[in-house]
Amino acid sequence: MLVVNRFRVPVEDGEAFRADLTNALDVLAERSGYVEGRIGRNLDDPSLWVLTTRWENVGSYRRALG
Repeated sequence: MLVVNRFRVPVEDGEAFRADLTNALDVLAERSGYVEGRIGRNLDDPSLWVLTTRWENVGSYRRALG
């Protein structure tokens, strides 16, 4: 299962947001069923961020959020 989360963050808060997003990804990576995850930032509009994660199945993703 692929999950895509999009965020709009003021450019001046970008580096702090990246740190928070990295921490969130680290927590998710410890959950059962996690396959992989990535953080991205839009080159044309640096206020746009994305967190994508892959999971073995929808149940794994839902349990990770619980």
